[in-house]
Amino acid sequence: MDAEVSPKLFIGIDVHKRQWSVSIFTANCHPKTFSQVPNPKALKSYLDKFFPKHQIICCYEACKFGFWIYRELCSFGYEFLVINPADLPTTNKESSEKTDPLDSRKMAKALRAGLLRGIHVPTQETEGDRQLFRYRKRLWADLVRVKNRIKDKLLQNGIETPHKYDNPYWTKDFLDWLAVVELPSASSRLVMDLLLDQFEPAFR
Repeated sequence: MDAEVSPKLFIGIDVHKRQWSVSIFTANCHPKTFSQVPNPKALKSYLDKFFPKHQIICCYEACKFGFWIYRELCSFGYEFLVINPADLPTTNKESSEKTDPLDSRKMAKALRAGLLRGIHVPTQETEGDRQLFRYRKRLWADLVRVKNRIKDKLLQNGIETPHKYDNPYWTKDFLDWLAVVELPSASSRLVMDLLLDQFEPAFR
């Protein structure tokens, strides 16, 4: 059968760590909704067996799993959309009865109706750059939180920071002082040591 006249298969995939919910629609019916292992090759094996010679059109919602699923399914020759979850048409009843199979069916139906537009999928290099930026931002936020906890620990125990450490703050000398400053109890000292253990790897 020529590619131009191959029947189309519209597939919505609700992806999760442990399993995927997959709904399959043809132009005229909804033959199947099922759960499968979270593996693109498993989906391809199923489609090759039960829907040979179909034109495959898939979608899933952008999520924490990134775009590796999109890239692998595209490598099989499938058309693919990664969609913004906010762009998926949803009725009030569907919102109150949210389930994975229902979500995959909504995606497949909207895909068949031509109601979905895909978001821009970055290259793997760009995606890696974004991950690096987010990691640095998260690491900096964690560092600020630890600094604030160390300062709070000094305030809670009525300990003033010597003026020579006012500026610049968080130098090696200041950290050495924190490591030996006398605290009112062994438990307080332990808390300070644990906080310094969190801070010092980032400082180095």
